[in-house]
Amino acid sequence: RSLWRAIEDHLEANTLAHTPTILICDHLDDADPECLQALRRLFGVGAHSTPGLTLIPVVRRTSSILRQTGIGTLTDLKIELLPLEESETRAYIESLLEATGCHKQPFELAACQQIHRLSKGLPRAINQLCDLSLLAGMASEVNRITAEIVLAVAEELPGTQRPHPESAVA
Repeated sequence: RSLWRAIEDHLEANTLAHTPTILICDHLDDADPECLQALRRLFGVGAHSTPGLTLIPVVRRTSSILRQTGIGTLTDLKIELLPLEESETRAYIESLLEATGCHKQPFELAACQQIHRLSKGLPRAINQLCDLSLLAGMASEVNRITAEIVLAVAEELPGTQRPHPESAVA
């Protein structure tokens, strides 16, 4: 009760000070029903709304959770980020390297293809595979990151399964 009151007081203070508040709820599709009910209460779904409060619900997969809870009625904009295509993955890797000041492409084409396959086009997984592959390449003192290096790195990550031989890069 006291925690809830502190949240309401803070929101009220921000409202009076004309200070916007942004609440980002990641993995909302995995939230407990009690959490979703608390969000409904916080945002006044069906009653009054809290001025200056912006909710950014983040779900990993298309989910009816926002519609079922009524939280989806609060959204003015829906952005669905799809996994990157293979060509987009390569361009994304190049942009990451360029942002760090690297103007040479250390990843072989087959390595980029392997990264795309293993990451399923998800930027967070692409970042992780690239970072760890570069570290492994540096430790091995190689100039180019190969598909084999990427695969070896991926095999060390928890929950990563080795791709089927027919999907391996030649």
